[in-house]
Amino acid sequence: MADAAIKSKAAEPALLAHFEQPLFRRGLDACCPSISKLPASELLRRLKEEVAVSEIVSGFDAASPSHSDSWWGMSIEEGRNGSYFENQWETRVNHNGSFMNSGGMGSWFTTQDDLEHGIYGLKAFKHRGAPASMDEAAERGPYCVVNTLKVDAGSPLYGSVSAVFSPARAKATILISSADTGSWSALCNQSYQQQSNLKQDTGLDHLLHAGLHAEQRIRAFDWPPSKYRTNCSQYPGRSGLGTLEDFSHLFLVNDAYWNSSGSQPLFSIFSRLFSEQEMKRGGWGTGHELSPQDFVTYWEAIPASNLQYTNGVKFLIGSFPGLFGTPEGTALRKWCIERSWVLVWSLGLNPSQDEIGYWGLNFWTVAYLQRTFPSNKRLLDAEVLVHTSAVANITIASAEQSYAMAWELAKIARTKAAEKKTIVANTTWAELWGTLAGQLPVALQLEPLRARSCADVEACVGLSGDGHCVCYNSSRSLAAWLKRKPSQTMFI
Repeated sequence: MADAAIKSKAAEPALLAHFEQPLFRRGLDACCPSISKLPASELLRRLKEEVAVSEIVSGFDAASPSHSDSWWGMSIEEGRNGSYFENQWETRVNHNGSFMNSGGMGSWFTTQDDLEHGIYGLKAFKHRGAPASMDEAAERGPYCVVNTLKVDAGSPLYGSVSAVFSPARAKATILISSADTGSWSALCNQSYQQQSNLKQDTGLDHLLHAGLHAEQRIRAFDWPPSKYRTNCSQYPGRSGLGTLEDFSHLFLVNDAYWNSSGSQPLFSIFSRLFSEQEMKRGGWGTGHELSPQDFVTYWEAIPASNLQYTNGVKFLIGSFPGLFGTPEGTALRKWCIERSWVLVWSLGLNPSQDEIGYWGLNFWTVAYLQRTFPSNKRLLDAEVLVHTSAVANITIASAEQSYAMAWELAKIARTKAAEKKTIVANTTWAELWGTLAGQLPVALQLEPLRARSCADVEACVGLSGDGHCVCYNSSRSLAAWLKRKPSQTMFI
């Protein structure tokens, strides 16, 4: 996108000036003293370098719905029956779901259609909000999160499974919005000023009349909810899109958009990436725990292309509390084995029953949680790993037996909870996780990639607990890199 390159370059002077502000520098002194005295240009270089290797993830539910009108996104079963990662429109068309006001979706179909066509510039459907065929539905892409904060679960608010996509395919196809467009529609498109700006800047005429997302029906809070108050005038719509190569303009837009809710997304990224503990090997999540609001201030992305399994999906992340020891978890393992993908288990948010509450844990409820989250728990599934080329140079030892024992313990815990008509306590999941992690070789602990940590970002899924790059074999020579220690220029 030529526009993104121009916008990104034009935004850099303001971004550099922001880095020189006394308040920002004092914040860096507190969180990240090793970089706090660096010139603004070097801060920007390091920031861009890290964001460029961020995972592009899409979360989805593990289980398939029981009724055709409930299909609205991927499931494990749907994935195993296909050859590429379907978008929401495709799954609904594939299962003959209606695009009328049914299935509890209200007018969301037309709203989402307007967002994708108006903001992302994707090809319009012949009939607004209702693709007539798989060919027409295929003109759209799955919703993704740019995981700049290195959240262990990937995209935890949208399901118990997250797909992590190929960096090369993402770089070639991804369009990035500085904010979640669905929530922007709910929070902002009633604003007269924002409507006026959109009509002038992006031509989103339909959005002026589009209905709000069904989740606006949550009436426990005033609208907009106190944790979700945004500066709507700061969101530029289509004119502000970025790519994985050109994204400097997204930082300050995202910051300004969320400022009314008290969030500082840009500073959170710096703290998560560059605090003293975070920069040490094995320090992921120990220097900056994520606040509840950190989970909603992400950049949204849509690939303007089909993501085939053969070259589009890198690995999958499964929720340990959600799926470990379940039939769906078994199906997830089988899917990964069938596709020779690495499977990563994540402890994730691991909410208590009270935190899940009546509405469940989702975009509109997560910001009201009352604690912070290390979000730094990932384990490689040994039973799946041995079926992939990434097993090379990783010591498995008795890991498969440890996994089998943990799986049975998880099944027992779930059975006992079901008998009491409750759910397994999050403290139990934390204990089971700790026991399993303690039994496994350190090489099966996994951290997300950092800039310059591994030579082949496309082939490598992360850093093992002993500091090696965990990578698939590829046509390129990786022999020297599979045993390579992380760069000493990155880790203190």
